[in-house]
Amino acid sequence: MELDDFQEALRSAEAAVQLDPNWLPAKATLGRAQLNMGQLQDAVMSLEDALRLAEHDEEWRSEMQEELEQARNLLEIHWSEHHDVLLPSFRCGKPLQIRQALDCRYCRMEGELGPGGALWAAGASLATLISTEGPRMTSMDFHAPRPTVLELGSGTGAAGLAFAATGAKVLLTDRQSLLPLLRLNVGLNKDLLSTVGGAADIGEFDWLSPPEEILRLGTFGDGFCSSPNFNG
Repeated sequence: MELDDFQEALRSAEAAVQLDPNWLPAKATLGRAQLNMGQLQDAVMSLEDALRLAEHDEEWRSEMQEELEQARNLLEIHWSEHHDVLLPSFRCGKPLQIRQALDCRYCRMEGELGPGGALWAAGASLATLISTEGPRMTSMDFHAPRPTVLELGSGTGAAGLAFAATGAKVLLTDRQSLLPLLRLNVGLNKDLLSTVGGAADIGEFDWLSPPEEILRLGTFGDGFCSSPNFNG
């Protein structure tokens, strides 16, 4: 690393960690090398491991905390500039934040999920339309029963989350590989949904299953933004 040979530093650190995963200097060096190589998410994960290993060493802990904060900030900037789309949410004034899985060398939000991992222009337009017209579709009385929505093939979850942002209770469904992305996007918007009284949960959608089985997924018992009294 002193010679600015970051690729060789990365290989050496990886080898050292493989020999002893609990050796703090090796784990810290791995995180630093990954950061220098632009592998932002991997760097955050390695530096988090290093911080845990530095639990009883005040000097190392302080150093790792500072470097981890820097790596996290860089990763958040990367996500906001290259993966996130902000969509209007007219009910509370705070935009929906939709993260896409695109081909990327800087983080693990990769494009292997296919078309469902990206927010297409038509999806963004639909979500904006729902946000605009949604208050007319849903009751403006906060204490009135909320409509329930089942979305099939949610992808990034933009349309379903737009409905949840109007106060509806929404079950987002897609194939198993897309559930982590859906779960992430529900989590990114949990404060917004809580503000408007909406709820969003996720479930795997199998085209070969009868509708009754799919609808029973919407229990909203332990989702990110579940409403306590809702049963799909």
